[in-house]
This record gives sequence, C-alpha cells and structure tokens, in this order.
Amino acid sequence: MERSAMIRDLLFCLDMERRQTLRPQFEKLGLTPGQPGVLKALLKKTEITQKELAQMCHVDQTTLSRNLDKLVQAGYVERKTDAECRRCFLISLTETGRTKAEEVRLVFQELEKRLTNGFSKEEQEMLYSYLERMLCNLRGEE
Repeated sequence: MERSAMIRDLLFCLDMERRQTLRPQFEKLGLTPGQPGVLKALLKKTEITQKELAQMCHVDQTTLSRNLDKLVQAGYVERKTDAECRRCFLISLTETGRTKAEEVRLVFQELEKRLTNGFSKEEQEMLYSYLERMLCNLRGEE
C-alpha cells in the first residue's frame, strides 16, 4: 500500500475511533455532536461574535446557529445583540454553561491523555508539529 494512502487511512480510522470514544461521554452530559466543541471554544473567550465562533469551531454559521439555539434552550449559552453591530450577536456562556464546558474540557483532556499515552514530551511536540503542517498543507498555507 502506498504510504500516503496509509496516512489517509490511519487518520480516518483515528477520527472514527475518536468519535466513537467521545459520543457516549457527551451523550451522558446531554450534549449532541457539535455542541461540545462550541462549549469548549467559549471557554477561551468571554464574549465572541457568532461569526468568530463559527471560525473557531470550523463550521458554517448555519450549523453553528442550530447548535446555539439548542445550547440557549438548555441554558448553557446566551446571545446578546452587539452594540457595535445590531445585526450581530455576542455569544457567551452562562454559569451553568461554564460548568458544562468545564466537564467537556475534562473529557477532551482525558482523550488527549489516552491518545498520547506512551509518547514522550518530545514525541508529542513532533506529532503536533507534523499534524499542524499537514493541516496547513490542506489549507494551502505556508
């Protein structure tokens, strides 16, 4: 088998295993696919526009909007009109949402530990560097 096909296949299998590992954990938290990433991203910024959040989560604004509707209904997120742009919304976590987002962060942290089990710090840094370079290659970035 060609090496590039092996890389693609391994990345695909890794992603499928990741999803199968995370799905039941997030279901226990009452979250649907897409919502954990939004909550985790909101831990990084106190208030963020919907457009910026979509970019951080690597989803289109329509997909994000549906997830936000559910997160607002659950009481995890709030939308406020942006004073600088009345057509824009500022998104932030509620206190309940911050607690839920911390639970999500811990699930991702545990996955990270499992993924890098047996890797030295140097190997982890090298792997991160290689994966980042592959992502840049796909995006056509230098």
